[in-house]
Amino acid sequence: MWGIQIVWLGADDDCECFEYRQYFRAPAIRIEPPGQEPTLLRLQIGWENDPVEGWWLVEHPLNSWVEDTQAVPGVPGVVRRYGYRTDNRLRPSGEYAPDGYNYPWCYQAIDTPHLSPMGVHPPGTRYVIDVAFKGQMINTCQEELVMETEPWYWRFDGA
Repeated sequence: MWGIQIVWLGADDDCECFEYRQYFRAPAIRIEPPGQEPTLLRLQIGWENDPVEGWWLVEHPLNSWVEDTQAVPGVPGVVRRYGYRTDNRLRPSGEYAPDGYNYPWCYQAIDTPHLSPMGVHPPGTRYVIDVAFKGQMINTCQEELVMETEPWYWRFDGA
């Protein structure tokens, strides 16, 4: 579990363009059910619209920084974005959610990483997860990076 707290100082007009975005980088998750061959799980983070084939899921590129998102199964083109933002966090792939932080322009979040497939495999299944995260502050009005955190890590190797 980790927490994030950001407070901007300044007039409302100075702060309304800032957003927090979280990114992750990871190899595929290794899943080793007892007595079975291991499998690799790549997370489905977004959607692409192929004009001929229609919508299809996009898996995260291994070891590349990508925004912390999850494709919403059964709703082509829509993703969930991390951030506990005050607006509707479901967004088409590639579109960022606008944030409005209330005075005094404070943003707080607590995140607990989790992996849903852990409940669908037999008892004794081994999972190997190695994920790096980083946060960024973005000025959406000027489309520029304001600051970036050092990476932090979530590692798990066990059943």
